[in-house]
Amino acid sequence: MSCAGRRFQIEPATLSNESPKTSGGRLSGNIKIAAGIVISAVFLYLAARNVDFRKIPGTIANVDYTLYGLSILVYLVSFYVKALQVKIMLGFRSPVGSWSLAAPIVIGYYCNNIFPLKAGEVVRTSLIARKKSLPFWSVFSAMLLERSFDLVFVLLIALATSFFTAFPPEVNASIRGFVIFLIVAYGAFIALAVLARTKRRAPAILEKLLPTRVRTWLWTMIERLAEGLWAVKKPLPLAGTFSMGLLFWMINLLGYWLRLEAFGLPSSFPAVGVFIVVVGLGVSIPSAPSYVGVFHLLVVFALGVFGVSKDTAFSFALFSHALDFVIVALLGNAAIVAEGISMKLLRKSASAAPPPPSGGDKPGEGSM
Repeated sequence: MSCAGRRFQIEPATLSNESPKTSGGRLSGNIKIAAGIVISAVFLYLAARNVDFRKIPGTIANVDYTLYGLSILVYLVSFYVKALQVKIMLGFRSPVGSWSLAAPIVIGYYCNNIFPLKAGEVVRTSLIARKKSLPFWSVFSAMLLERSFDLVFVLLIALATSFFTAFPPEVNASIRGFVIFLIVAYGAFIALAVLARTKRRAPAILEKLLPTRVRTWLWTMIERLAEGLWAVKKPLPLAGTFSMGLLFWMINLLGYWLRLEAFGLPSSFPAVGVFIVVVGLGVSIPSAPSYVGVFHLLVVFALGVFGVSKDTAFSFALFSHALDFVIVALLGNAAIVAEGISMKLLRKSASAAPPPPSGGDKPGEGSM
């Protein structure tokens, strides 16, 4: 943190002890950005194709804005709950206040909306690490673990939803089998991460089964996840992190139930569950900032499963996406001003992907 009266600036060169990006790295990044924009454009076209845009104003005019307003309040509460989850993960390592973490989290969401390649994750991690004087990679590895917990909760929602939907039995059975397989695979991944913290080498079975390149990539990912285990190696932080994650996703279910109710759309648990799962998993698809196009097509698909017309579903997607963008933009800019962050340096920092640690700069060791 800077002294009183000075702006808190995120220096790109010291953000995570990173070296300047090579021309090859910039080219690869530009290709990914271009691919994301193309994907967003194609998905937006598919979502909007055959939509009668004349019906959109009428659909939005009939929204119950009291219910939708409550959903916005729930959305805001979810930011604080996420801050609590991060506090529990990092709090025993350094004194961390929940409100002081809410600002980096909101700024991270905002940066995901305006920068490509989900750069908000790097920005959020950097802000938390610098604010609390923790090594960047210690926080980054913990955030990776926290994100993996989110994936588990989405899978659990999918599993629970499969017992209440009217899908054909074979479809529900396939969903359950696939989800259980992924959860078991995640458990194995965590077990390997625990092993990585102790033995620091890939098990012999991986060396026998996988090609060198695949094994190297997989073990690198496992080691990064392993470093995040420092944040939950004690029972209390682990239980607290899990509990806050559960509460976060329950709040998300409530928020989308209110939104669907406000639009007069199907809002049963199966409908909300399918919506959360489809959108939650689908936005991991590379796209332009703010998931433009991808979000809209996923919403149209998820609501179409329950018989919602494309006109109404697209209206819901358009309205929800636009309003969320505005809310996050307002909160993000307010947090940037409150934290005294230079937007110019924030933009530069967001464009720099953190390299893996090397030498003495290992996750959990050294300094920023």
